[in-house]
Amino acid sequence: MWYFIGLIVVLVIIGLYAANGNVKDYRKELALKGMNQSDFKVAGKFLHGHPNIDTIIAKAYCYFFSEELKIYEFPKNDFKYVEKGSIKFDQIKNISIEDKTSIQSRVGLKRLLVTGIFAFAMKKKEKVEFLYLIIEWEDQGFNNESVLEFEGENVQYCSTLKNHIQQSVINHTK
Repeated sequence: MWYFIGLIVVLVIIGLYAANGNVKDYRKELALKGMNQSDFKVAGKFLHGHPNIDTIIAKAYCYFFSEELKIYEFPKNDFKYVEKGSIKFDQIKNISIEDKTSIQSRVGLKRLLVTGIFAFAMKKKEKVEFLYLIIEWEDQGFNNESVLEFEGENVQYCSTLKNHIQQSVINHTK
């Protein structure tokens, strides 16, 4: 029995040591690209609105470069950020924040198809706070509306990210 417990402890220590080495290697890899892990900004959940991103990103992060905003995913089983798409600052036309009530007032097509005219009368009951950061941008003549969802305690990051994007757009246009 003690042998089994000792073996588990040794394996956990080896796993933690290996993971720490991988994190250090990844930080070096980022540094070679001129990036710093602490500069990634929480971007909530990426819902939709980018031609290169066709799935929901449950844990999205943004990184600000001189001319563009890049969207990354941080997978659950990995410690590396995976680039999913980018938006150039000169393509951004508008940035806004909406709450769940205003988003729900835009009756969704699915709800309208399922419930018909009664979709307007239906109300959803939820107590969790949601904010949505909407980035409107144009790429090669196509209008895009990227939507990031912030839930619960993460809503504080919504206005911070909006302000950071707006400041980057202003700095880029100078």
